[in-house]
Amino acid sequence: MKMIQSIINNIVLTGDFRPFLGLLVFLLMGMNFYPALLKDVHHQDLNQITTTTSVYGPTKSLAAEKDPYNFFGVVKSFGKVPLHRLKELSSAELEGLVLASLPLNMRKRLRPYLSDALKISENHQVDPFWTLSIMYTESHFDPKVNSIVDARGLMQIMPDTGKFLAKIMDKNYVVKKPADLNRNSRMNIDMGVYYLNRLLKRYRYNYTIATVAYNMGPGNIRNMMIKGITIGMNNNYLSKVTASYNKITEKVRVHLAKIKRPYKETFIVRRRWRVRDSRRVFRLFNRVVPQNLAYLPSTKFDRKIARKLIF
Repeated sequence: MKMIQSIINNIVLTGDFRPFLGLLVFLLMGMNFYPALLKDVHHQDLNQITTTTSVYGPTKSLAAEKDPYNFFGVVKSFGKVPLHRLKELSSAELEGLVLASLPLNMRKRLRPYLSDALKISENHQVDPFWTLSIMYTESHFDPKVNSIVDARGLMQIMPDTGKFLAKIMDKNYVVKKPADLNRNSRMNIDMGVYYLNRLLKRYRYNYTIATVAYNMGPGNIRNMMIKGITIGMNNNYLSKVTASYNKITEKVRVHLAKIKRPYKETFIVRRRWRVRDSRRVFRLFNRVVPQNLAYLPSTKFDRKIARKLIF
């Protein structure tokens, strides 16, 4: 205390306030920089960064939900993307990975419609990347595009097809003029995805036939089937959709490959004849929680092999 008092007296007597000003500046700098020390280079709270976001193991994660898109109802995907694993990505992460896979000009075009396309694909339980690939091939994400045959909008819906879909979809859609398909982009996407799902079910989830039918029409597909023509062979439209699909899913596939897979629950069946019946029981359950089903043989030698297969 005596030393501090002598310093203050010296400052008052000599009139040299430089040490005092230096101390004041140091305190002000400390007050300004202290909050920054609690954040990383991305300006995110360290408490949020260190919080566990996912727990892998036999128990369900107690972390906060990431609000992912749900595509468990999709029977299979157009490509080799495991759609059931999209639950491991938040909606923002999925949208970011899709945009990062595209060129800059396509990225700017798709950004306003990406969220709607993914949500609508989720509502109809259609492969979302297939939807985006069709949209990329048809319009290059430009809602103002009109084709030679007057197909319009992002999904290139024909005016007569739009009027037909507006009646059967029960969504209060109104298509009085062909230009309505350009103005309402969400309606255009919804009609296109609904039609894709309709075609996919009609052709028993054959993506090749459904994709070509979206371009050529079901009538031409029926004529090709009657004539015995192989559908999809050397088809330019199918090749473009496939190339677009591979491009759009590039970052998603790489990112999912880096994520550690959670453990799977394994159900042991002791009698071989019950394996088939048990698989039927758990077939729908597999879409909710990944399950393994294994047969446990009776001999010691077979049990060793079973352990290697299970674990």
